[in-house]
Amino acid sequence: MDAEDNGREANVTIEPLIDGIFEQVARGRFSEVHFDPFEGGLRIRYRRDGELADYMTLSENDAGVPNLSFKAAAASMIGRLKELAGLDPEVARIPQDGFITRSFPQLDKTLHLRISISPTQWGEKVYLRALGPDIAIVGFERLGLDPIASRRLNEAYQKKGGVIIISGPTGSGKTTTSNAILQLLNNSERNILAAEWPVEFAFSGINHVDCKFDIGYSDEVAMREFLKQKPDVIKAKLENREMSELVFLAAARKNSLVIGNIHVNSAAAVFARLANLGVPSFDTANYIFLSQAQRLVRKLCDKCKEEYSPSPALVRYLKIDEQFIGRVELPQVAPSELTLFRPKGCDTCGGTGYYGRALVCESLKVTPTIGELILHRATEAAITKAAIEEGMLTLRDAGLRQVILGNTSLEEMMIRV
Repeated sequence: MDAEDNGREANVTIEPLIDGIFEQVARGRFSEVHFDPFEGGLRIRYRRDGELADYMTLSENDAGVPNLSFKAAAASMIGRLKELAGLDPEVARIPQDGFITRSFPQLDKTLHLRISISPTQWGEKVYLRALGPDIAIVGFERLGLDPIASRRLNEAYQKKGGVIIISGPTGSGKTTTSNAILQLLNNSERNILAAEWPVEFAFSGINHVDCKFDIGYSDEVAMREFLKQKPDVIKAKLENREMSELVFLAAARKNSLVIGNIHVNSAAAVFARLANLGVPSFDTANYIFLSQAQRLVRKLCDKCKEEYSPSPALVRYLKIDEQFIGRVELPQVAPSELTLFRPKGCDTCGGTGYYGRALVCESLKVTPTIGELILHRATEAAITKAAIEEGMLTLRDAGLRQVILGNTSLEEMMIRV
């Protein structure tokens, strides 16, 4: 048997393993898959509800497939993934990126994956991420927003000539929230443009630009072109001085609504970050409609979550009283009669006690009072205090609200928020 026959046999043998992984993603059980090489092995891990866990490990002792060595199995698996993504199978010393689409008629679903391959000391690492179109979203409640954040976001996205800032660390759902806004605005009467790197999912009716930094087509270049095309809505990242200036230029001069993403930890921290990037306080005070910071928390599995009564000491420590319950718009219940829930684990949730995720947000509306504080370079703490007085829920407030509703556990909220 020659080398070509060996390669063909390896691909046939490895195919069920790859299809099994893809089916788990298509069923919504995995959001990411990592193929991590190490000396003498290849570890395959998956991410579910934000947490990484082992799936299997290929090694000299167990190649994962019959009649194949570890090296042949690993090479065949990575080669097959490159083939499915239309990447060059012979390239192994430089990174490659692409997309994979697979149909699962039995699930009535088409799977879209982004693939990123990078060389490491022990071989090529492969990263797969499921891309969800979220085209069925009809309101922010579907994202798990509390009523206050939902009202404020609904009000902000219907305006023109300003900026909505969505902030948070990587993995906090900024792209999902931004895409939900774009879809709600998506109609034939609006010119919608998005500068992205990479384009994770292309919606019909929205002009997505896949920025190519290696050829000089950066998001700043794309943004300058957008300004020539009478944009109604723009989606962009505020990562540097030039891009930030262009975003506020679009809002001020073109009367555009800009959905901007930025990496800061709180809604009030956005203003200091933009000042550091050189954006005048006049612009941030007058053109930002809403600054929303957010996190993702794991939702308790409805099939197995356990209820319990928190101790009076815990309720006091959490500062849950009648005033708090009213402020976060919860059904009236005496703090002494609260029932909370904790994870248990079952077959439905894979033994984790959690299934799915929900957003926890603090939505800071820029009112005249907040605008004055921004103009005078007030501290983050002063802006936060004023926003709370005007009805904003902090991340902790919104997280505790999810806990009281039974959507997540107290431990999960304390870790994530």
